[in-house]
Amino acid sequence: MFPPENRLDIPIIEVSTLQGCDPDRQARLGEVFESLRQEGFLIVASGMAVHSFPSIHIMRETSTKEDKETTATKILAESGAFDTHLWETIEELYEFKRLYPTVEHFTPLLVADGAASKDALG
Repeated sequence: MFPPENRLDIPIIEVSTLQGCDPDRQARLGEVFESLRQEGFLIVASGMAVHSFPSIHIMRETSTKEDKETTATKILAESGAFDTHLWETIEELYEFKRLYPTVEHFTPLLVADGAASKDALG
């Protein structure tokens, strides 16, 4: 991320998220690191808002260009719906259960949110 010719001289810490998707616990884990962020530590969250192995499999199984386009449109609609409703509710959504068979790709976002400065968020 920071090549030797463009070295960024700040401390970086890698953190694993907690098992499960209790949003409050994940955010509290991030809050532990908020003070480090204030001291200049870089906090990077790695994960995806959508992580759907079934969608990848469906795309691989389509054979014609038309089927791929139809399938891609459906998958993008599902992903868009998930993103739109993300902060309204997490555990209740059909899309969450479909797009996250496991939650380890989503929880880094919750930890990063906990580490974010509430003053900076407005």
